[in-house]
Amino acid sequence: MKYSIQNLVDAINSNVSSIGASKRSKVPKRTIHSHRQNALEKLGGGHYRFLNDEQEDFLVYFFKLSPEYGLTITVDVA
Repeated sequence: MKYSIQNLVDAINSNVSSIGASKRSKVPKRTIHSHRQNALEKLGGGHYRFLNDEQEDFLVYFFKLSPEYGLTITVDVA
């Protein structure tokens, strides 16, 4: 079943039950229920992120800076 992210957001934020929101938005009721129970759950598909944006930016900064200190990142290390 395909549905838009906007339909999912609208269903999550609606004041009706998960069943009612599912009927209106064509989003599975279990999906709506899961997102309501866990507000931090990522919308949409994909893998769980281990790092937030700030942590990821720091690692990129470190990797770019490391050659100045004689460190090299190779396939064997990464």
